[in-house]
Amino acid sequence: MSIEIVAHIAMEAISILENIHSKGFVHGDGKPENFCLGPPGTYEEKKLFLVGLGLATKWKDSSTSLLVQYDQRPDVFRGTVRYASVHAHLGRTASRSDDLESLAYTLMFLLRGRLPWQGDHEQNKRYLFCKKMTTSPEDLCFLCPQAFKQFLEYVVNLKFDEECNYAKCISLFDGIIILAIVMLILVCLHVMKLMHQVAQKRGHLTMEEEDDKQSKKKLRLGMPATQ
Repeated sequence: MSIEIVAHIAMEAISILENIHSKGFVHGDGKPENFCLGPPGTYEEKKLFLVGLGLATKWKDSSTSLLVQYDQRPDVFRGTVRYASVHAHLGRTASRSDDLESLAYTLMFLLRGRLPWQGDHEQNKRYLFCKKMTTSPEDLCFLCPQAFKQFLEYVVNLKFDEECNYAKCISLFDGIIILAIVMLILVCLHVMKLMHQVAQKRGHLTMEEEDDKQSKKKLRLGMPATQ
């Protein structure tokens, strides 16, 4: 996908996760297959949706607003290994940051078409865990706009009980969209300028052709050509 499209997805997906988290839930299975657009032909056909809530869990108690008890069970894994957070591989209680880390991996997959830990050993959870641990944000986001690296660095450093600054994360991708709009405007202006130059050149040639026709007509009629 183009950088601009992935940036749009990032902004909408972060907003969706903010809404889910505000209701006290963690999605728990962020991946490309769980993002979809609305029904074709409706006003929601270009709206992004996040589905697949089968692994959703609470991150806080709805009655007391207190955080759920933190736990770690290495023998328990929830999610999709390719996009799961490092904490998910360790069997830790799901938190909001895990959703955001999975989103970061999803965005890089959409942007690059492949993640470093894809391949023959992909179903080996231990291998994927080690590969994710040793792949730095710089390496994962190599040659990509800084916004993607900054987003990944921010979310992997969030603590279990720490709330994400969703507005800040969304703003990281604003620059990509603005730059795309500016570039589109510049391209349009350049095309308009070329079209104007071509039109002027054609008009000039047409006038020369008309003058040439008039001169030849006068010669055929025996009229003296204008000096």
